Amino acid sequence: MAGTLRCFDRALGQRLVARVREIVASEAASYRAKATVETLLTPSLTVDEGLAQMLLPALNTVFGQEHVARVGASAGSEDFSYIAQEVPAFFCWVGAGAPGNPPLHNPNLVLDERAMEYGLKVMTELPFVWAEQNNA
Repeated sequence: MAGTLRCFDRALGQRLVARVREIVASEAASYRAKATVETLLTPSLTVDEGLAQMLLPALNTVFGQEHVARVGASAGSEDFSYIAQEVPAFFCWVGAGAPGNPPLHNPNLVLDERAMEYGLKVMTELPFVWAEQNNA
């Protein structure tokens, strides 16, 4: 059996994993069996709000303000979350799909390769905006 459990509160996540372990142990015991629970705990990705505000001009410059959307918390699993726990972090997506196109992680997805150009431009612009803000 496999599953995914995601939440934005670390303490709640730890309590939920402990509860899953209790339930699995109880169910296994009811059948005179043994069971184990293996976990891969990846923290939720958080973005530093101050850093996001500081870097927003870079996104607006590259994409145009009308094409930049702020999104709230995401339950997606992202390795970058480990870095974001240690230092202020900024994370953004560059859209590469099209209406009617399958979503990411779908084998039928066809990416619009023009997104790579925009991604490169924004990654090039971000350090300059950061440096400008930190040298002011």
